[in-house]
Amino acid sequence: MEELLIFIIAGTISGLIGGCIAHSRGRTTLGFLLGFLLGPIGWLLVLLAKDQRAKCPHCQGVLPAKSVTKCMHCASDLTEEDAQLLQCPRCSHRFLWTAKARALGKCPKCNQPFN
Repeated sequence: MEELLIFIIAGTISGLIGGCIAHSRGRTTLGFLLGFLLGPIGWLLVLLAKDQRAKCPHCQGVLPAKSVTKCMHCASDLTEEDAQLLQCPRCSHRFLWTAKARALGKCPKCNQPFN
């Protein structure tokens, strides 16, 4: 019984660390689960996973979650369309609504067409 309690406490702490790492990359739930189940190996997997945060179309710098009019990395002006973030209803992937995304007409991750 004591071993189970130690496993749960250690797994929870490891999961919280994994969640913190993943939060900085836009993947909180995945980080907690991998951290809880795999410990430090899960942390490495989260670090290697693709970053899901929105990026500037000019310099690929990470943009904040809210809409912005100027990139804080390259200082390029973003049009209202560039700065608009969308979230796919199917896979919850967040991406910038750019001219390229409009031309594709679908989510760049899961290829779900927009309505």
